[in-house]
Amino acid sequence: RIHHLIKTFHCGPGGWTDRQHPDGTITLTAPTGRTYTTTPGGRLFFPQLGTATAELPTIDMPPPNPHRNLAAPRRSRTRAQNRAYRIAHERALNRAHIDADPPPF
Repeated sequence: RIHHLIKTFHCGPGGWTDRQHPDGTITLTAPTGRTYTTTPGGRLFFPQLGTATAELPTIDMPPPNPHRNLAAPRRSRTRAQNRAYRIAHERALNRAHIDADPPPF
């Protein structure tokens, strides 16, 4: 997921760049020059996905849209808030279930 966000919203001159390789790996280069290489997630279960293809053509990137950050997804709540909400909701469901049929003692 993160590489999709990087390629969509933080690319272009001065941003992140990516290079896709025939074996399915992707090399992401940060604006600082540091590189990160990913491997196809399905390679472990589907070894044929790791088979190299022909050399991939390089494609020139279109100029970045100056307003692309406006389309970046924004969270209404943090992950911690989402987790706390889910836990509280499940506890409320469990409490209601127990209250509806209390133990006989």
